[in-house]
Amino acid sequence: KEQKLRRGTQEKQFIYLHLQGPHAPYVMNERAEPVPSEKSGSTIQTKGSFHIVYEYLDQLKRLGLYKNSTTVITGDHGSRRDDISPLESAIVTGLFVKPAGRAGEPLAFNSAPVSSDNLRPFIYEQAGLPYASLGKTYFEVPQNAENARYLYHRLKKTDKNPSRLLIYEIKGDANRFENWTLIEDRVIEY
Repeated sequence: KEQKLRRGTQEKQFIYLHLQGPHAPYVMNERAEPVPSEKSGSTIQTKGSFHIVYEYLDQLKRLGLYKNSTTVITGDHGSRRDDISPLESAIVTGLFVKPAGRAGEPLAFNSAPVSSDNLRPFIYEQAGLPYASLGKTYFEVPQNAENARYLYHRLKKTDKNPSRLLIYEIKGDANRFENWTLIEDRVIEY
């Protein structure tokens, strides 16, 4: 906020920002200001992270760069009960994608079965690079596609169980846990 975004000397740039979001330690309020951990929490810190995102997008707009920027906002994983138990329900994360050249349009919702595997071809496509060998972009996956996606859920060692990696295959709507199949339960040796 203090330094502000500014136009760079290069015409195109790829910038990757990772925000702490709902992960501990919780040390930020909803205005993205530092606070003691007892004055924050998962929801408050998530709101603070979105405050940073909104500020970033507003600065892009003030510089006249927003419309021609490609923006992808997503989580690195969905919320789960814990790291010691197999999943009992679906865990998904949000995804917001704004291609370059688009702005000022109503938000469109799409339930295509995409995953982080679609990020790289999308970025290549947006940069004007060949991408066909990398797979489909977010916008090339049909909403009714049955393509498989995979979630890797690591379980921590407990007194009763060793460390494990559970691999789930997801076909169809990832919000429906009946579309998830545990295909591998691998013990992790350290």
